[in-house]
Amino acid sequence: MKEQRKTRKKIRVGRSDHASGNSHVHEDSHAWAVSYADFLMVLLSFFIIFFSVDGNQRVDVIDRIAMSATAGKGGQNALGKNKTNLQGPRLPAGIAEVATGVDGFFVERVDHSQKLYIYFDDNIYNPGEIDLPAAQVIKLRGILTRLEPYIKDVNITFVGHTDSTKVQRVKNKYLDNNFDLSSIRATKALQQAVKSGFDPAKMFAKGVAEHSKGTRTLSLVITPGEEER
Repeated sequence: MKEQRKTRKKIRVGRSDHASGNSHVHEDSHAWAVSYADFLMVLLSFFIIFFSVDGNQRVDVIDRIAMSATAGKGGQNALGKNKTNLQGPRLPAGIAEVATGVDGFFVERVDHSQKLYIYFDDNIYNPGEIDLPAAQVIKLRGILTRLEPYIKDVNITFVGHTDSTKVQRVKNKYLDNNFDLSSIRATKALQQAVKSGFDPAKMFAKGVAEHSKGTRTLSLVITPGEEER
């Protein structure tokens, strides 16, 4: 028994290199993960701020973020521009009066979004009809004539509308539902502007079916030339 006690040895548990900090892996091999996590946190914060404010304040939020992200010495951004340079183009003065003297329109100016809405009367199309009636073509040309002095500075989006009645099955395979119908109405009106000499690059067509006005009509949205719809 005594001999067994004498031969018993203490067992030492050695620490691995990883545990002792003596690893041969470079210390900053995972540093990229920290930077990436910071980036995701900034991006998440942006979306939280952006969607927590209403539409009237979002332009200011974008301006503040742009100024913060590019700020250098003296409070200017990296390009040497101040906040007023970041606000983008505005609608030309006097454009709100383009529908003056042409009956059958409702004009709405939304200053904070820098858009001008021009609405035709309700139900100017017969059910299922895609071509703008002759009387409405004359009115559209009157509007286009008044827009002509501003065309270099604005974009025009033609918006087609329908009522809630589902489109009937027709022989035309491209006309299957109200979105098709409203889109074609918008495109046909845009073609009238092209015939009047307007640059197609400054114009856009959009169909919203019954989800905006709920009537068989047409509207125009005027925005600053460099602004996307």
